[in-house]
Amino acid sequence: MFLAERKKAEMPKRLCTEAVDYHEADRPYWLQLEEIAPATFHLQVWNDSMGDPFESAYQVASTHPERIIPLWQRRGANMARALSFFYAFVPSIVLYKLLFYLRARRLKKKQQASAL
Repeated sequence: MFLAERKKAEMPKRLCTEAVDYHEADRPYWLQLEEIAPATFHLQVWNDSMGDPFESAYQVASTHPERIIPLWQRRGANMARALSFFYAFVPSIVLYKLLFYLRARRLKKKQQASAL
């Protein structure tokens, strides 16, 4: 429903009184909309069951003419968080091995110096 029509019909000014949670029975499509601040909405859309949601936030600036301002969008945040562990795992192992090797070499030189 257009925002101007809501105003003419004297509907409440608050657009989203509670979080909207929409699922389709035969498909894994899922939509969740909630109002995070007055006239500011957070939308999450899942297109498959295992994927990350497409997230976006919008602000309703005016009702006549209708003006909706996109605030931010993000895709794949959960997967990026999970993959950051794997991206950091290999360099951390290499760094650990390098530091272990340098420490062992230093201790070996110290023992050789004290034996002389």
